[in-house]
Amino acid sequence: MRRFIPTNVDTFLSLIFAVEDSAERYEKELHLLTRDGKPVTVLFIAALTTDRDALDRVACAMIDVTEREQAKEALLAAQVQLARAGRVATVGAVSATIAHEVNQPIGAAVMFAQACIRWLKSETPDIQAAHNAAEKVVQHSMRASQIIQRTREQIKGNQPRPEPVDLKELILEVVGLLEREVASSATRIKSIFAELDHVVLANRVEMQQVVANLVTNAIHAMNETSLERRELKLVTDQVSEETIRLTVRDNGTGIRQDNLAKLFDPFFTTKSEGMGVGLSICKTIVEAHGGSLAARNHPDGGAVFEMILPQAMTSSHEASGIPAV
Repeated sequence: MRRFIPTNVDTFLSLIFAVEDSAERYEKELHLLTRDGKPVTVLFIAALTTDRDALDRVACAMIDVTEREQAKEALLAAQVQLARAGRVATVGAVSATIAHEVNQPIGAAVMFAQACIRWLKSETPDIQAAHNAAEKVVQHSMRASQIIQRTREQIKGNQPRPEPVDLKELILEVVGLLEREVASSATRIKSIFAELDHVVLANRVEMQQVVANLVTNAIHAMNETSLERRELKLVTDQVSEETIRLTVRDNGTGIRQDNLAKLFDPFFTTKSEGMGVGLSICKTIVEAHGGSLAARNHPDGGAVFEMILPQAMTSSHEASGIPAV
């Protein structure tokens, strides 16, 4: 037996215990050695009896399961590698998300900081203009900080509670934050707000991200459009008794037909400098709020993005413990 049993292994100790416990069957996976010393894994099975006098003849069998165990180990190793790759992909996606979302407010903060310095360095310093630019720096910096904080909360699984948000006010707020980019691109923004209750239950920072992404993308889509046609329309209307729609329409070149189906896919982009996460993030956020985000081409040219969100009803406020606005 010593020829086949590895040293210092209590291979059959449990078998002795099974006999002592009057077990009728014994089954265990064992590690043995072949005649030439090769390690193998076997499934050892023995039919026992409670009659001690009959233990001199016991029916038993061994099945070589070495390949099966090696396959299981290979599968386990592959699963570990896959989990590691998944974690790396997640970290990469989160990093890309933060980089994309924070890039705009940080870039705006830098531009306003430079403008502030120019106003202060001019021959006749314009203190008021410098003060206004400094306030914009603070606003954009705080927005970048809020985006990072929200991403951290998502990673930890701590989603902030939705609050009543006036979509009309939020749109005007985002347009104000993007003032520099709107002006530098010579884009005219035409806002048409319907006479309706614009309050939705949402995470304010996330909704800011969505609107800012849609407006920024629309501005970039008109880079090659003649100056007199660079108009961006922001329109709200009532879709149903419980939903409100924001339509963002540009006068750009539109969306290629073969790109429409994959427009919201993660990391898909038509921009050489883009990362392809902006629209994917927007769609995820909107759908998490019970809404939808879709894109199409306008018959007269340009792209149209439609965001539909459920309105915050009085009953919804009461049920959630949030006061109606």
